[in-house]
Amino acid sequence: MCAKGDLYPVNGSRTTQVPERRIARIAATLTLAVILLLQPVAGALAGPFEDANAALDRGDSATFLRIIRPLAEKGNARAQNALGFAYQDGKGVAQDDGEALTWYRRAAMQGFAAAQVNLGFLYVNGRGTPKDDREALTWFRRAGEQGDALGQVNLGFMCHWGVGMPRDDREALKWFRKAAERGSAAGQVQLGHLYFNGHGTPQDDREAVRWYRKAADQGDADGQTSLGFMFMEGRGVPVHYAEAARWYRRAADQGDAWGQYYLGNLYRNGNGVPRDGEAAMRWFRKAAEQGDEDAQLELGGMYAEDGPYRDDSEAAHWYREAADQGNARAQYLLGALYAVGRGVKRDEAEAVRWYHKAAQQDDVEAQVALGDAYRNGKGVQRDGVEAVRWYRKAAEQDDEHAQRRLGGMYAAGNGVPRDDAEAAKWYRRAVAQDLAIALIDLAHLYVQGLGVPRDFVEAVRLYRLAAEQRLISPYYYLAVMAANGVGAAQDDGAAANQLHIAAREGGAEAQYWLGQLYADGRGVLLDKAEAAKWWRRAAEQDAAPAQVLLGLAYLDGIGVQQSDIEAATWFQAAAVQGDDEAQAYLAEMYFSGRGVNRNDQMGAKLYRLSAEQGNAGAQTGLGVAYLSGAGVTQSDTEAVKWLRAASAQDDAAAHFHLGVMYFEGRGLAQDKEAAIKLLHRSAERDFAHAQYALGVVHHRGDGVAQDFAAAAAWYRKAADQGHAHAQYWLSVLYKEGSGVAQDDQAALRWLRQAAKQGFAVAQRDLGRRYARGVGVAEDLVEAARWYRRAAEQGEALAQHDLGIAYSTGHGVSQDDIQAYIWLVLAASAAGDPEGRSRAASIRDRVATRLTPEQINNALLRVVDFELIVTPFR
Repeated sequence: MCAKGDLYPVNGSRTTQVPERRIARIAATLTLAVILLLQPVAGALAGPFEDANAALDRGDSATFLRIIRPLAEKGNARAQNALGFAYQDGKGVAQDDGEALTWYRRAAMQGFAAAQVNLGFLYVNGRGTPKDDREALTWFRRAGEQGDALGQVNLGFMCHWGVGMPRDDREALKWFRKAAERGSAAGQVQLGHLYFNGHGTPQDDREAVRWYRKAADQGDADGQTSLGFMFMEGRGVPVHYAEAARWYRRAADQGDAWGQYYLGNLYRNGNGVPRDGEAAMRWFRKAAEQGDEDAQLELGGMYAEDGPYRDDSEAAHWYREAADQGNARAQYLLGALYAVGRGVKRDEAEAVRWYHKAAQQDDVEAQVALGDAYRNGKGVQRDGVEAVRWYRKAAEQDDEHAQRRLGGMYAAGNGVPRDDAEAAKWYRRAVAQDLAIALIDLAHLYVQGLGVPRDFVEAVRLYRLAAEQRLISPYYYLAVMAANGVGAAQDDGAAANQLHIAAREGGAEAQYWLGQLYADGRGVLLDKAEAAKWWRRAAEQDAAPAQVLLGLAYLDGIGVQQSDIEAATWFQAAAVQGDDEAQAYLAEMYFSGRGVNRNDQMGAKLYRLSAEQGNAGAQTGLGVAYLSGAGVTQSDTEAVKWLRAASAQDDAAAHFHLGVMYFEGRGLAQDKEAAIKLLHRSAERDFAHAQYALGVVHHRGDGVAQDFAAAAAWYRKAADQGHAHAQYWLSVLYKEGSGVAQDDQAALRWLRQAAKQGFAVAQRDLGRRYARGVGVAEDLVEAARWYRRAAEQGEALAQHDLGIAYSTGHGVSQDDIQAYIWLVLAASAAGDPEGRSRAASIRDRVATRLTPEQINNALLRVVDFELIVTPFR
């Protein structure tokens, strides 16, 4: 992180800090924007200057000059500086940098620091005089040596950038520190940058944070953005997105473009603030309209991606804004829009023009696209030599697609003399980067003995590797090899199956049904992988039922390597064809953020499309969305409407949610009897949440007569399905002998199952059993292990017990620092005064055995823990 390189005039215009991701955009020129305010002087001149200030405030330049000029001509330095400002800014006089220079010089020669700064400004920018960095340096130094903070800041810039002198970061550090210690926010920010980057001093994030915070606390937008960045990245402070958002917002509210950009990113990703696409776009737009190219790129991306904000014209507009500033990524993306005619009129020549701009900045994707354009003659005259040139540039940057394409050019002798050995070399490099299709290319060479020795066994191995990566064509090649007994044992049965032949010829229906047969083991051996393979072939021909089944296979990792992204891709393909099942599954993925960026609005939209087709699961999902206001305006009435529709189709989840609404009297009149009936209907369909809920109401006697036996029966049903809360309460009933015969071993078994699923209370109780030897052999090590699991989830009693274990050395190595940490956390997290007091008392006893430094370090670790466990307080 370091400054763009702006200098500061008398009252300090902003200099934007550059975080790591923007270092490449550091400005190389030094410019200033003068914003001067008259400063009152002591003694007899105070009155005239007050009058002059008042005149300037009301826009009365004539009165301002009538007061100031005589004072300036009599040699008053403050007046001379003010008159220089009038000429520089053209206030009440014709703008004249030469006159400004004259009056600044008169005041500067009298030692007036503000004028010395402004005179340096004119010299560094060549205004009213030839540009003279050394002369500027002289005047900044004179002002700085008088203790003028802005002179010191500008002098620091000159030293840092080597303007008018050799670059000297240690000297820059000295002057920035002087300004910072005088309270200059600009100096504080720049001093922070030097510590951040280790320029002129050892790199020190904590010190950078300290100076950024000083500037930020003064309301300086650069300091606020810099401090936000440190919290976002965890540099010098623990990662704390909410704190980053707070500082970014302060800067953003002042109009700081980078604060706006970063705040937009937090909203887009839901870091430190609720995920909110609208808010993200609003902040990106504010920054983009100030010319921030990264914000322009992000805004274009949000308009370009599928979703509620898609607007190809807007995407093209913002990509162009960033591209015109030289942003390589935006140039490539704008070219891609022109290539397909999205948001702009299709123009392949214009696409190539933008690809060129990006490719010349070493954007790999642009280089590949440019190579494709030259190879195919799209937007430019076909030219194999140029195609090879651009493919090579990308390939040498380790782009696997470029490597494969370059191999193909050598194999075809296109743009280069044919060289099969060179083709094999580039295919191998692509294979090394897991580009599956390059395996097929390389296998072809082994089959033909081109560039490599002919080796059918190696070819089969490569085809199989490609097939294992879910490509379709390798199966054809393997079938050919098997039928001919080349590279593998001859197998006529595999090659002769008529359905396979039809499916491989591209019949989507045959492919779909062959997949079904393999999935069910009908007529062929049960083979989920083979089923998925055939569904893929049908899905690639837009057969929606096959797309849904393939999506489910990826979602569950059945027959294929589990992949949420692949699942979402296939559900999307079927959903756009109107398939209600695909729409419902895809909605769930948008709500959970599995395979796609989380987007509640898109999830609700898809649920509605499916629900309106009568899909019960989608109706339930839409009802639940209305309950919570996720992606829609919260409405209990709408929730009831959709849940009733699903309940009428005997949807177990709908019965449960509707039952809860009756129980709470939410959205309809409270009716616990109706609620219990619906919970029963859901529970009888083996819906674990409903079974657990029935266990709770019978346990408490809420809406039904208290009945521990019934509670235990329902808890067991849910527990058998892995419901952790039900497992825990079932263990409690067994321990107490309530509703079931008292059985410590059964209690222990269910308690252990709940604990293994991560239920903190169960983990704590299991730890206490081991500590006391209740139902198990006493084992303090095991006790401490379970205490830790619960404590790390913030469970106060477990933190208390773990702290005591460390204090006494029971089950763990005695460690007063660890004991102190956990007891501090326990005292903070305990839900009752007695618990807080008990933990605090033990904590204080432990503290007597620690040094102040040990206590301070322990408290820092407490803060780190709390930021991880509860980062959004």
